Amino acid sequence: MKDNNGKLSYFDLHCDTLTKLIEKKEFLRSNNTAQVSLERTSGYSRFSQVFAVFCPPGMDSSGSWKLLTDIIDAYSGELVSDARFTAYLSIENALMLDEDLSGVDKLAELGVRFIAPVWKGVNKLGGAHDTKEGLSSLGVKVVSRMLDAGIIPDVSHASEQTFEMIAQICEDRGKTFVATHSDSKAICSHSRNLNDSQFRRILGCGGLVGISLYRDHLSEDGQCGVDTVINHIDHYLSIGGEDTVCFGCDFDGIDKMPDGIYNCADVEKVAGRMISRGYSDETVKKVFYGNARVFFERNGIKPL
Repeated sequence: MKDNNGKLSYFDLHCDTLTKLIEKKEFLRSNNTAQVSLERTSGYSRFSQVFAVFCPPGMDSSGSWKLLTDIIDAYSGELVSDARFTAYLSIENALMLDEDLSGVDKLAELGVRFIAPVWKGVNKLGGAHDTKEGLSSLGVKVVSRMLDAGIIPDVSHASEQTFEMIAQICEDRGKTFVATHSDSKAICSHSRNLNDSQFRRILGCGGLVGISLYRDHLSEDGQCGVDTVINHIDHYLSIGGEDTVCFGCDFDGIDKMPDGIYNCADVEKVAGRMISRGYSDETVKKVFYGNARVFFERNGIKPL
């Protein structure tokens, strides 16, 4: 399960840490506020993280651009990748984008690798999981331009209709897409989760699905621990996801987690429990690091 140095490697597709830290003016390396810090990842052999810039509902385009550039300015010195740490940027709720599609190209130039167009309700790009709205005409143009710019669509907050439209655009163009932090609807029927058909669409495009640690997405009855997390992993593996499932814990975007998991250092507990439940070292390594690493290499996704 562990590398030659006795440590596990960990790759995570989604956290809201930088958005949280900039509000408190705290550092990424060491802080008293966030569930993710570089110090807390010292127990991992390698740590790779996609840091999301979350644009809250009601924020206008200029405010969203300012939030992104402020975060880049404040944390660029701490987001320097090295042999152990790699950092990437994503956008969650892309409120900065409008009819001027050159904004998509600007995001790519700034290092944004994934975009979730929607979050909750309806924005100018389309409908989220709590609606029955699909992509708007602008949303269709934005997703297409994203693919041109090398930015990968993230369907984690999409409605079924938005999911279908993004999936179809990607499939028609032979491109991939991801759900950076979405659990299985077969285990928990929350609207944010993926049904088996949706998971297979992502698998078929060579995409990734990250396991979220938000308690309400993991369990309907309030009982939620490390085994509940593994139940979602197990279901995805059972429907062909050996090369697809990974983590997208949503740290610093969630306030209710499984029993025994409080921050990024605790994710390693999932690995230990997977081994005790009979998973092979190879499978654990793929879920924790290998699947995401191969995907990023295959798609030429460069760190900051």
